[in-house]
Amino acid sequence: MKNSTLIIFVISSLLSCTGTGIVDPPFSFDLDQAPIVLKTDRNYSEDEFRTSFPDTISWKAMRAAYDNNFNNKDRQEILSYIIWEAENVGEDGNIIKSILQQTGCYETDGFLLPTFAERTKYEDVDVWIIQIIRGNGKPVFSHFKCFAISSSGLDTLAYTGCR
Repeated sequence: MKNSTLIIFVISSLLSCTGTGIVDPPFSFDLDQAPIVLKTDRNYSEDEFRTSFPDTISWKAMRAAYDNNFNNKDRQEILSYIIWEAENVGEDGNIIKSILQQTGCYETDGFLLPTFAERTKYEDVDVWIIQIIRGNGKPVFSHFKCFAISSSGLDTLAYTGCR
């Protein structure tokens, strides 16, 4: 009798547990329309940075979702999503928000979308790598910018992009 009571208690405890660590994001877009947000142990060299970016997977997914279908409400939601994801992996949301502001993501007079954010290292310095796609005068996202920005001083350590 004691064993069956213990088993029932363990099963009911597991079923009532809400602390799984997996939380659905509170956003209206589908996750296939969301930017990629990662935290890795990778340490990019200058050459690796230049050959790894742009990240074409996130660029193509965001283009498919937002080319000619873009508005500032979507951009704000995407920016909030990146901050939310950064906080979910234990990073300071204020730092990533400052980096997103520094890269122009909050400007409302252009067509800019962040597609990729990676908390990692660049030449042994803790950084956020941010990739942004942009449209020149219209919401057709055919250009990119990519930055490696230090987490501590918000210094731009690397940049690549198209003109």
